[in-house]
Amino acid sequence: REFVGRFVDVSKDIRLEVVDCAALIIKRKPSLRELVEKPLRERLRDVDAEVRQVALQRLVEIALDDPLKLSVATFIEMGARVKDKRLEIRRGSLVGMTKIYSKHIASVLPPLNNLTESGNDLFASVQSSIVERLSHVPSLLINSWSYPDDSTKHPILVLLQEYLLPRTATAKSEVNVPLVGADPSKSSQSNNSTESPQEVDGCRASALYFMFAYLSDTEIGLLNSIMLHKASIRKELLVFLAARAAAPTKQTN
Repeated sequence: REFVGRFVDVSKDIRLEVVDCAALIIKRKPSLRELVEKPLRERLRDVDAEVRQVALQRLVEIALDDPLKLSVATFIEMGARVKDKRLEIRRGSLVGMTKIYSKHIASVLPPLNNLTESGNDLFASVQSSIVERLSHVPSLLINSWSYPDDSTKHPILVLLQEYLLPRTATAKSEVNVPLVGADPSKSSQSNNSTESPQEVDGCRASALYFMFAYLSDTEIGLLNSIMLHKASIRKELLVFLAARAAAPTKQTN
């Protein structure tokens, strides 16, 4: 009881210390997880941004290793940080939750062309307890696109392309623990795949098919808007590159 009381200590340094201790307990002492998970989760709403940020980082680390070490309620609260007042925490929630989803769902799905026509095998390939904890992540990312925060637009596009719709089924091999607030475009997810283009397309089709099962009609429409925006940017970039290539080069004396 004395230890649990330190989660709300007036000293920020002590709260930070018990956050680190609680994370170690969850990782190493299964019998004590229930005792510390709720007070650790509540630090995601701490008045101090550093405490919120460290609590989020520790929970992301735990979930990347094994999502079943945390409850559904904790994942919901981690996702709620996409509306945090601090930019680094908002971005950290998006990056962390998406990478957890990628490692434990999107990257373990078999290529769609290897499945039966019903698609039932696809949903059976992921534990229901993991789906219960993470199926809301695509909605979280997609809905964040509509928030009045232009600084997260590019990260959302990167996370959608590289993690929600992974290029390879072997991305499950290595996904680094993200620093809260890190730029996902600088992540080191492996691109050294030996899969054929057909397998890559099949993996992305599986991820999209699985994701659509948990999206509302409104979210599917928003996803379509995101993809149209991405296509528009790509078109403008190609026009610019073509114009630059066609421009006469300067002669130097």
